[in-house]
Amino acid sequence: MMPSDNNSDNNAAIAALKNQVYVLLVALIVVSGTLTVYLYRQVSVANKELAECQRVSALVVNNQNTIEALVGKLADYGTRH
Repeated sequence: MMPSDNNSDNNAAIAALKNQVYVLLVALIVVSGTLTVYLYRQVSVANKELAECQRVSALVVNNQNTIEALVGKLADYGTRH
């Protein structure tokens, strides 16, 4: 082999590696973008669920006396029947 042939092979290999690096970089950007959007969506849904749970919890705390009275009446009914 002549040095120019070897140099030509090296240049072709370097060009192929550069192309592969660019393809992998684009794939990494696409995957990271997709993951970011997915995680943002999950946080959004979790925040909505948290707000709903806080609302229900506040209702339960506000109606705790009524709930306890109902449980007491049910217990009395259960002992009588």
